[in-house]
Amino acid sequence: MKFIFIFLNDKLITCDTILPFIVDLKTHNSNLKIKFITFNPATINIIYQNTNLINIIKEYGTINVLGWLKKDYGRSIRIIFKLIHILKIIFYSIIFSCKNIHFKGLERFPFNLIYFFNKRNTFLFESNCWGYSLNVVKADKIFYENRKGSEEQEFESYKYLVAFSPDWPQIKFCKSKRKINHLIASTRLSRNWLDVCKKQADLIKYNKPNWMNNKFKHQKKIIYVLGYLGNFPTIDKKSTGESLLYDTLYLILQNTNCIILLKPHAITDISKLNLIINKLNSDRLFITYNHMSVISHYCDYALANYFSYALTDAWVNGIKTIEYTKYDEEVLSITLGKSIESKYIDSFINNNPNVLIKELKSEYKKFKRINPTQLNQDYNKLLEIISE
Repeated sequence: MKFIFIFLNDKLITCDTILPFIVDLKTHNSNLKIKFITFNPATINIIYQNTNLINIIKEYGTINVLGWLKKDYGRSIRIIFKLIHILKIIFYSIIFSCKNIHFKGLERFPFNLIYFFNKRNTFLFESNCWGYSLNVVKADKIFYENRKGSEEQEFESYKYLVAFSPDWPQIKFCKSKRKINHLIASTRLSRNWLDVCKKQADLIKYNKPNWMNNKFKHQKKIIYVLGYLGNFPTIDKKSTGESLLYDTLYLILQNTNCIILLKPHAITDISKLNLIINKLNSDRLFITYNHMSVISHYCDYALANYFSYALTDAWVNGIKTIEYTKYDEEVLSITLGKSIESKYIDSFINNNPNVLIKELKSEYKKFKRINPTQLNQDYNKLLEIISE
């Protein structure tokens, strides 16, 4: 019996990164037992909010919180149960053929005990399957002075390093430690993953949510990716996520007949979002918690007020991606007047309402994105190593 333990970070991006890889892994070897583990109950609660994610996780494995306790029974009891769970994982590592996949979660004590008892079978994955962005790092350092990102610190608990970008700082540490490095293409480009998401999309059509009513049948649909509604890197210091969201929604509602599907992030303040929706009082606004790889099948545009890697899933599906924003001047100088991640943005509009409305009223054919294949050999080799 072969077990794969996957230790997810608190940020949902690690789940988005590894889940397509697990779909490929189970396609390669259906006998593998996949166990997803979160470190905090809050993380598993967020995953359960996304119907598509939890459906796919349960189809290919199981998910639990480390220590099994999803409610707060007090610090002492929580620590005891976590230690028991860690010991059980170590026992499995000794008795069975187990692999550990983490995103730095096994760096600290006592979690690194899992690595120490299974050093040869522990894999450290880069958390973002779209790779390390130098522009994002530079923008963060403008907003957070003297900040040193966690990705720039050396990680120790792994035998195999799995990177999606040659710029990831862990690669240089890996070489100095003589550990094994795999550089692979984004997992979210996987054909198997995209097919699974298409099946999830078909379920939406079957359930027919309100925005699919005949009343809205011939109206364009925008999936609007939300994030933090306060001050944050990249945007003008006088603006907030909340002000940009309200102004953008008002602009679109007043000048188009588009249906807007609002997709909150885990960090989106839902109370503020509801206040904005109530203030605008429109029957064309809907909230959705579907995964972007799924919901984008029914949309014409994917929009955000600052770059989000959630947009890339819509980009892969051929949807026109629009970043309508108000960048900080210093950030604009770094990006040369473009998006902070321009390769995934079809239309970057900086503080120009007329251009946005013109874009939304223009017709276009869905794009056919080119799936890079130059890293497929290393990807297949990695599937072999983990499933053996």
